[in-house]
Amino acid sequence: MDHAYLFISAARGGRCVAVIGSAQADVGRIAYEVTVTIKRVDQCPGTLPRQHSGRNSESAASA
Repeated sequence: MDHAYLFISAARGGRCVAVIGSAQADVGRIAYEVTVTIKRVDQCPGTLPRQHSGRNSESAASA
């Protein structure tokens, strides 16, 4: 794709939404849909970051 639009929008909790549209895309519509999606994503509860257990993957697999 030689010419395209890349939309990246931040949401709460460190989340983001990214959309690639072709050069012929309706950028107004994409911007609207990204905004609607972000509002929906912001309503969903997030997940907590994983906590490091202090064990490497080899010792965890054999335990």
